[in-house]
Amino acid sequence: GFYYNLVWSKDSKKLLITDNSQTLHWMDVAAGKLNKIATDAEGRFNNFKVSSWSPDNNWVTYAVDTPAKISRVYVY
Repeated sequence: GFYYNLVWSKDSKKLLITDNSQTLHWMDVAAGKLNKIATDAEGRFNNFKVSSWSPDNNWVTYAVDTPAKISRVYVY
């Protein structure tokens, strides 16, 4: 597999990763632990929009296109 759309948290301790199976993860860099956030149910390539961290690094926002090509925004 491969990873793309890598986004570092503001404190550089966490990393958002989208992989080729259309799954969005966050990684605790110090622990090396990968945590699943969401998987694109439609399975279309590159369907996740660029994600971002909140200023306190506790929340993640991301958007996914629906089958009607309308973006839905989620908070994790």
